[in-house]
Amino acid sequence: MNEIMTNSNRDIIDAAIHKMVSAEHFAGGSIVTIPTIYPSGAYATIEVIKHDSFFQITDRGQGWQEAGLCNASRQYKQEAQRTAEAAGITFDGQDMTIGRVREDALHGAIAVVANCSQEAANHAVLKHAEKSKNDSKEVLYSRLITIFGEKSVAKDVSLIGASNHKWHISVQVSGPKKLSLFEPVTNKYNSIVSTTAKFYDLQGLENCPNRVAIVESREGLGDFYGVIAAASTQVLEANVPNVKFEDIIAA
Repeated sequence: MNEIMTNSNRDIIDAAIHKMVSAEHFAGGSIVTIPTIYPSGAYATIEVIKHDSFFQITDRGQGWQEAGLCNASRQYKQEAQRTAEAAGITFDGQDMTIGRVREDALHGAIAVVANCSQEAANHAVLKHAEKSKNDSKEVLYSRLITIFGEKSVAKDVSLIGASNHKWHISVQVSGPKKLSLFEPVTNKYNSIVSTTAKFYDLQGLENCPNRVAIVESREGLGDFYGVIAAASTQVLEANVPNVKFEDIIAA
């Protein structure tokens, strides 16, 4: 049974909301923090400055900085330009801005700038991660051809899992006993979760293939290592000697 909402409980909820939405005021304007979340987990902080009878709203380049943390600055500029144009706001190569906002439209303008900045950063980081994965895949593919020969190695293949879902496989090696599947994996949430789901489904196949996650470093995965390791036959660092790959194919 639900308890009656007391004044004490209301105070707790109000305090939680105030932590999510806050404003810091200074001589020239205000910094408003709202729970629009960037890839790093940071909240959006929007600057509001009064000019005569209008307000100027800007993200102060926060989206650009967030993308830069993931080496996605180039992708961010493309995504930010597209997002800003669609929303009818200004992007100057770093900052997202609305230059003239009336008082009665202030709350909506703050939300628009924050959402555009966050959306552009998220898309930029995802595109950079995809490019990095493709680069890693090409390096891995070339290396496996060198080890096992071109006839045994294929890239960008499809394999149906136990659930009947068709999965994309980055690199596949046909061994004497079974298939071995290799997936480059980054320490980003989306990469870990998608590869883990894929590997668990493929694990349910009869004569299930070897499932090998290729990472830059185990330490760099943090606590994600246990997540991907549980679904994988092995987790290998990209710079391991060739004999590690040979042992997997021979098993």
